[in-house]
Amino acid sequence: QYVPLHSSLIQVPGAAEKDIDGGPTVIAMAANLMGSLDPSKVLRINTDHYFEHMTMDTMIGRAAHVSLLDSHGFILLLFFSLFAVLE
Repeated sequence: QYVPLHSSLIQVPGAAEKDIDGGPTVIAMAANLMGSLDPSKVLRINTDHYFEHMTMDTMIGRAAHVSLLDSHGFILLLFFSLFAVLE
């Protein structure tokens, strides 16, 4: 996994709330990143990929990004999900 899921989703993990050393920093980073956004305009799409062979591309997430860009269905889903926002 290239980055922790909570990091890629800009969410605060439960452990951060109990961590007195690094927790406040993680909470502040998430708040700063999401603070100026309108929640009604945030679209979160979670995807799950299975690759038969482990390569450097699968380890760093490049293969997952490329597979999304190659997916006609995903591009349509993304476009029509954002249509109202882009109007």
